[in-house]
Amino acid sequence: MMTITKLRGAEYLLRSVADGVEDYFMGAGEAPGVWHGRWAEQLGLAGVVEADVLRAMVEGHHPTTGEDLLAGNKERVVKAIDLTLSAPKSVSLLWAFGDEASTAAVSIAVAEASTVALDFLEAHAAVARRQVNGIRRQVDTAGLAVAQFTHRTSRAGDPQLHVHCLVPNLVQRADGSHVAIDASPIHEWLKASGTVFQAELQRLLTNELGVSWGPDRNGCREMVGFDRAQLRAFSKRTVAIEAVLEAGPEAVTAKDRMKADDRASLATRERKNKELTPEALRERWADEAARAGITPGRNLLRTVRHQTSHEPLVDQVGVFAALVDPDSGMCATKARFGHAQVVERVAALSAGRWTTGEIETLADEFLASDLVVRLATPTNTRRRKPPQWSTVEHRALEDRVLVDLDQLRATTVPGAPSALVDRAIEQSVVPLGDDQVNAVRLLADDGPALRVVLAAAGHGKTALTVTAAEIAEATGRPVIALAATNKAVAELRAVGLDASTIARWRLDDTPLPDHAVVVLDEVSQVSTRDAAAILRSVTAAPGAQLWCLGDADQGRSVKPGGLAAELARLDQAGEVAAAELTVNRRQLDLAEQKALATYRTGQLADSQTIRADHGWEHHAATPDETRDKLADAAVADLTIHGTHEVAVLAVSHADCEDLADRIRTRLRDAGHIRGPHTTGPGWGPEDRRYAAGDRILVHANTYLDRRRLTNGTTATVVDVTPTGGLIAMLDDGPIIELPASFVAGTRPDGSSNLSHAWARTIDGAQGGTWDHVHLLATPNIDRHTLYVGQSRGRQPTHTWNTAAEPDLEVHGNVVADDRGPDEVVLAAAARQPDIAFAAWDDPNVLDRQLRAERDEHEIALGTGPPDRRVEVDQLAHRIGTLTAAAHTQHDTIQHWERVARQTSGPRLSRDKRETHRRAVNERNRALERLDDTQQQLRDARSQLATARLAQSKRERWEHANAWRHDAIADIDDRLDRHWAETVVSAAVEGDPLAYGLQRLRQAVHTLADDISQPDHHQILTTALEDHHRETITAIYRGDRPPPDHLADELGPLPEPGPGRAAWAGLALRIEQRPDAPPAAEPESELSLLERRWNELGRPTPIPNDRLITVADSLPLGRLTDAGPDEWNIVLDQAEEVIHRQLARRQERDFGLSL
Repeated sequence: MMTITKLRGAEYLLRSVADGVEDYFMGAGEAPGVWHGRWAEQLGLAGVVEADVLRAMVEGHHPTTGEDLLAGNKERVVKAIDLTLSAPKSVSLLWAFGDEASTAAVSIAVAEASTVALDFLEAHAAVARRQVNGIRRQVDTAGLAVAQFTHRTSRAGDPQLHVHCLVPNLVQRADGSHVAIDASPIHEWLKASGTVFQAELQRLLTNELGVSWGPDRNGCREMVGFDRAQLRAFSKRTVAIEAVLEAGPEAVTAKDRMKADDRASLATRERKNKELTPEALRERWADEAARAGITPGRNLLRTVRHQTSHEPLVDQVGVFAALVDPDSGMCATKARFGHAQVVERVAALSAGRWTTGEIETLADEFLASDLVVRLATPTNTRRRKPPQWSTVEHRALEDRVLVDLDQLRATTVPGAPSALVDRAIEQSVVPLGDDQVNAVRLLADDGPALRVVLAAAGHGKTALTVTAAEIAEATGRPVIALAATNKAVAELRAVGLDASTIARWRLDDTPLPDHAVVVLDEVSQVSTRDAAAILRSVTAAPGAQLWCLGDADQGRSVKPGGLAAELARLDQAGEVAAAELTVNRRQLDLAEQKALATYRTGQLADSQTIRADHGWEHHAATPDETRDKLADAAVADLTIHGTHEVAVLAVSHADCEDLADRIRTRLRDAGHIRGPHTTGPGWGPEDRRYAAGDRILVHANTYLDRRRLTNGTTATVVDVTPTGGLIAMLDDGPIIELPASFVAGTRPDGSSNLSHAWARTIDGAQGGTWDHVHLLATPNIDRHTLYVGQSRGRQPTHTWNTAAEPDLEVHGNVVADDRGPDEVVLAAAARQPDIAFAAWDDPNVLDRQLRAERDEHEIALGTGPPDRRVEVDQLAHRIGTLTAAAHTQHDTIQHWERVARQTSGPRLSRDKRETHRRAVNERNRALERLDDTQQQLRDARSQLATARLAQSKRERWEHANAWRHDAIADIDDRLDRHWAETVVSAAVEGDPLAYGLQRLRQAVHTLADDISQPDHHQILTTALEDHHRETITAIYRGDRPPPDHLADELGPLPEPGPGRAAWAGLALRIEQRPDAPPAAEPESELSLLERRWNELGRPTPIPNDRLITVADSLPLGRLTDAGPDEWNIVLDQAEEVIHRQLARRQERDFGLSL
């Protein structure tokens, strides 16, 4: 593992280095430090660390010239960072008790692995900040200068190989300026670096010594061959740290987790005895090894060599399968994860089989695979957040939940008769308030199949639920109540509801009956996977309903959740049937009601002030004194009010055990706990003692004395049996025997079956109510846990605030926290884990929603009356053509009648009689054609009237649906801007191509005219230019072939030389030119007329020479953007002109023929 401690003083460290006898960095007998890091190499720092050089670096001065590199900068509080890499205890034991060859091999492997881990951390986290256009961005640096010190013993004097890496808080940016390190990436990549150290150490020792490794525990593996007792015998300081760090919901962010490590390290640090060198400790170690069954020398290596690892071989497919496993993969406990977490997990899976490079490659391939979804982070925040992903499997699970929620919201189910509802409300055992009555009516009336009651802690949701359930059952609806915890289930059963844990219900796998009502209590504790199973079952049962009760501000699920946050979002948007309880019915003191209501609005400091003003906030001079005073107050309340009405709450099991021990000591002294005791395992390293009078809490689900005991069952010990079992009275009355095997046993996960109930975790207390509550608030608390803890009591909850306290030895060196305990707890409570679905950070969700909305508009626009505009135009054109033809035919008739008159009469020559006969025949044929044309004209006019009537309906429909075109345009704009902002977020995170090159180009185009955020456009433009430059550089070097569009435009890539350089320069210009195509040549009037003639389907083909004669006489220049109607009028005029010209030509030609 790797831990971090912030340092502000240099002299203590430098005296240690200079004297060689101080105990922290150059303790007695330890090797001198050595320099490492890219920047150290550039500065010429190599080999042994000298005191003056290290002092200069820590103080911000150049190690050679003494120049103040930070002149003009703000004074740093943190002057250096201590990163500590610790080898597994089994490795230290092999070093301490193996033969000389083994000891040397282990020492070398630890040194080499620490170097690899530092190189890894430097590659990912050696950055600084620079603020540009109001956005704080990370910039590269020259690397780190690190002073490495290898130590061999722990403060408790146990064998413990660890490497202190002292990093001066100073880096050099690319522009040559010097600033403090941006520590955020160090916190982000710290745990991954520690896991890389472990993986490399495993690989080196496996290759060198042939050892095997056991199962992974938080990124660390122990050698196979040492048992747990042997490891714990030499882990005195680790045991103490684990007791402080154990199981709290504190690790909201990587930085928070590292702070917890820091606090735990300081809180458990003892003054190191500089006389306890490995040489001086050999005798003690030999004695302890003998007692632990460890045989020193060559036999020890033989023992660990001849062990078989049960770790399966894993290839890429196996790694990816493990990473997406819903129970143990990346989304096992959270819906989101980062790059560092993937590297950490892959390194843990490697078990020494892969190099760091191979580990990083696997992690990169996983994040580039179709197994994950990259999430978008907001761009309107000043502080950069690391990129986040979710697995496709988990996102699909969330999508199923969202789809089923939508289905239930859209499904209407009938309610109960109003008279039945009124009667049930009136006859309710517990009188209901107005807000509860409104909630009952919401649940009982007609409405959607999904109904929500938003209920803060203590607002009376259980009472109204009973009434609503009675109404449902009276109408023949079966009611099934579900909750995530046994505590919540017990509360539901206590009021008569048929309740079960979600886990038990899923295990039974019984389909819901038709018209069932599922009551889902404490929704904040429901995991997404459980929510999906419940929703799928409800949607599959005809007429079923789902009632969701609770709110998002309470305890959360161990696995990824988000249902409560989603229901709260739907309520705020007015998209779900919801009622809110507004009256606090649990807390009896009005001031505490106000404090809790103020807390819920986010005014945490005001809430704490209210409590402090009323004497409900406490702290003493030290954390230890505060815990003692809490125990005194709790015992006083227990004595007065009884054990069933008093609860002591804390975040972690370690804190609960500590408080229980303090309370038990006082109760035993007072004679309340008495007689012989038995022991069982605890959450920490020490066994727990149980005697008559003790309160116990069951953690296992089991059957004892033919009675089912569930996690959360509490009881009072009556006696201890001779065999080490317990006789206990359950809180609900019966007396049972807990056999010694159960008391001494553990659950499958290794945790104890039993613990003391004198103090319990806040998470385990959700759903419970006591008269008097004492809450231990530590830096491990967060917003949700503090609220749950402070809302459990009817009487005002007393909050006992503590803060980590560094010991005096290092107080001048470690950055001290000068805040009071109340301020520390208030700052801790400000942490609010992201409990929403990852779906709302998935850019594809909004994309799909907008495109689905767009498709709806497109479908609606395609289902209107048929558009007969072309038909109308064609008929109008046909009428014009027929009219012109009729005119021509009429002229022809007149012509032949004139000819007939001229050739009629007596004494005509034979030629004239022949002409007369021809004229009469031609006139008759023309009359027939005219009759036919006129009939066609009448038909066309009738068809035109019908088409125009239909088209008028179409136009009215178009007018009524014109808004849909605007909506489509708006959706297209929203899509462009959505993806532009998404690409910006990725660019700010350092990965502008996260969503592909085309997205980046489109984003640049979208933001080109956005004057509101010019910096965003500049970020993307720079990123695109950098990509083009990198691409052309790779082509120039021959690392990749040129793309087709460049090869088509510039020809093949020339051979290396001036020709290739010129080719690359032109290619870069082509890539960086605007994306818009060059403007087309203006269209000629003739081409325009011909194109529009053909587009509008004019029935008569016209030769180009005729079009030429008309083109100059028409106003074509003004018609470039004209619509079809205007064009048809112009083309009708053109056609009429052409027909007249043709008629005149025919008449002229006929006359000439005569």
